[in-house]
Amino acid sequence: MYEESTFGTGWNGVLVVQDIDGSSTAPLDSQRSIRILQASEVETELETILDRILE
Repeated sequence: MYEESTFGTGWNGVLVVQDIDGSSTAPLDSQRSIRILQASEVETELETILDRILE
């Protein structure tokens, strides 16, 4: 759970990039400021992203 503050929750945006063969991005909770997803990860992570933004 993220505590809201003057500067928000730390979820400042999402960058979706082209998939890189044989690679995946770091887990969302270990990324800072802007979350980075490969295109193939959007479907599985979109619900998590929306939940965090709308908290």
